[in-house]
Amino acid sequence: MLDVDQRRLDLDIPADELKSRLAAIRPRAPRYRRGYGAMYLDHVLQADEGCDFDFLRRIPGEDFETDPQGLVGGPLGGW
Repeated sequence: MLDVDQRRLDLDIPADELKSRLAAIRPRAPRYRRGYGAMYLDHVLQADEGCDFDFLRRIPGEDFETDPQGLVGGPLGGW
């Protein structure tokens, strides 16, 4: 039953039936097993977290590094 005014949705299925349906659910096989598609599925954060790769985030507790490997400044002082 749906009651919009009360902001309520009731599922009229017995608890044992619901339990058996949930037990029968199997996760789908991943669409991508390798390449960018797999990396995207495994590592891209959700929108509320910035849609960035999780491995590009600073590790909590570590100091912030602006040029971790000296790649930006380089031996010639930049690009």
